[in-house]
Amino acid sequence: MTEVGEFDLAAEAAVAGLDREAAWRFVARFARHWLGAALDGESGVEEPRIVEAEQRLGLSFPAAVCELYALAGRRRDLWSNQDELLSIGKLYVQDGVLVVRHENQGVAIWGVRIEDLHLPDPPVVVHVDRFEPSDQWWEPWTASFTEAVAHWLVFESLWRDASVASFADDLDADDLEDLLARAVPVDLAQPSDGPVTARWLLVDDVVVLEAGTVMFTARSAEAAAAFRNRYRADWFDE
Repeated sequence: MTEVGEFDLAAEAAVAGLDREAAWRFVARFARHWLGAALDGESGVEEPRIVEAEQRLGLSFPAAVCELYALAGRRRDLWSNQDELLSIGKLYVQDGVLVVRHENQGVAIWGVRIEDLHLPDPPVVVHVDRFEPSDQWWEPWTASFTEAVAHWLVFESLWRDASVASFADDLDADDLEDLLARAVPVDLAQPSDGPVTARWLLVDDVVVLEAGTVMFTARSAEAAAAFRNRYRADWFDE
């Protein structure tokens, strides 16, 4: 993964959806340039532990799943600030799905169908607890595993320290109009769950997830402060 030039989040997110190599480049560069968390030899899970997990479950994991854990599977600061990427030793099978991620209150789980494990970069499905028999509620989530990974990485950065990330549900209409007019769309997976469709936006070194509630993660404390000053709201922990 070669570092080339300055990090252009919107451009590199768009490319990340094209193939696995581009997706992992985005992960490494977002971690380094946005989060200040360069991936190193201590970030990933050793191959014998991945093989051990496969043997325990009697499965062969897709290439993309192995690549995620080998690249950064030990970095809870990247994947588990709010929801949880399961450690390699805790992966399990439920309803014919290899489960890799839990929502923090157990409302949803994400994984890959066993029948798709032969694919290098398989689609991800989600089970949302709707108090119905579970086998009826596995739904498509992303077309590829790497699409989901890119989303999880940026989503988890929304839950960093309040000096660089926050959320509010009371951004007024004029401020929202201004934000939408100034921002550049970011091509990250954000499947809709209900009547409100979320959208990722980039403005002034700030990534925004807007879905009624506005959440943001900034590249620096200065960028976060400028964003709060322009868009006055009851920001969490302000």
